[in-house]
Amino acid sequence: MELDTFITETLVSIIKGVSNAQDFSKQDGARINRVRAYHKNGFE
Repeated sequence: MELDTFITETLVSIIKGVSNAQDFSKQDGARINRVRAYHKNGFE
């Protein structure tokens, strides 16, 4: 596997995992905090 493919797949997996954890945590009233992220339209 090429390094760029590995990095891409790893980051996608992390993003999906965080999203799943956020959905799951809502059931218990917990929150998964996010940091300010930069998008092409500026900071969120």
